[in-house]
Amino acid sequence: MSCGTEGIGKAIAIELARRKATVYITGRNVDKTAIAVNEIIVCSGNGKVYGRCLDLSSFNSIRRFATAFKSDLKKLDILIENAAYLGPMKKSVEGYEMTFTVNHLGHFLLFSELLPIINVCSKSRVVVVASDAHIIGARNLNLEDLAWLRSPRKKYYSPYLAYGRSKVANILFTTGVNSRFGKDGISAFAVHPGATNTNLFRSWSDSRVKRLLLRCVASLFFRSPEQGAQTIIYCATEEDMNVSSSAELFVDCKATIPHLPMNYREVTERLWELSEQLVVNMDV
Repeated sequence: MSCGTEGIGKAIAIELARRKATVYITGRNVDKTAIAVNEIIVCSGNGKVYGRCLDLSSFNSIRRFATAFKSDLKKLDILIENAAYLGPMKKSVEGYEMTFTVNHLGHFLLFSELLPIINVCSKSRVVVVASDAHIIGARNLNLEDLAWLRSPRKKYYSPYLAYGRSKVANILFTTGVNSRFGKDGISAFAVHPGATNTNLFRSWSDSRVKRLLLRCVASLFFRSPEQGAQTIIYCATEEDMNVSSSAELFVDCKATIPHLPMNYREVTERLWELSEQLVVNMDV
């Protein structure tokens, strides 16, 4: 699971470990990841919890992680893509917009690199943490400039729009996985965990006052990480999950119809092609 060191990811890891799963979490910081692993082991009583370093904003980091991971494990039953970024305009190592890189391209590449050990399972699952923010992104999805390479930078950039675009991409990605690999026993699910009190919003604004205000609102009205984790755990573990041929977004453990363009199947195919080009650093 990507980003299992805090928030929803950590809550998921604890619950899966309690269910006797062997759990691997990732984090960018070695020490923080090690501390999280120990806490998950203590909370779950399961010693089969491990941590690995992974930076989803760096394609080299993803490939190094995947190479090492595949050398140690022969199969991967469940991949949970949980990491996310929401904040000011920043560039990734490859020069792409940070939100789209971490939230979609990084996870797209991670799945692609781990596919050989996902594909060996008779039944495997990919669970991607999306959001109802996809509604904003669906109205403004620009396939001609997915990574904000050509758009004017600061003047027209919106963290919320960038986040919304990435969440549309998450849903379309799961649709693409099901259409391509469903016949091989791989099922993919997009999940909206609900407004959850996590550190996702810690850098959403340059204003300290706004960040403090949101933190107060989140502590009073948002879900706890444990509550936000429930639908993700459900999609990862529930037996006899039916995969629809249409796009779906799971909310409160139920399949819903996401707000996507009418031609979302064509958009899904085009997004997959563009993502493949972007992760090998081709200019699109």
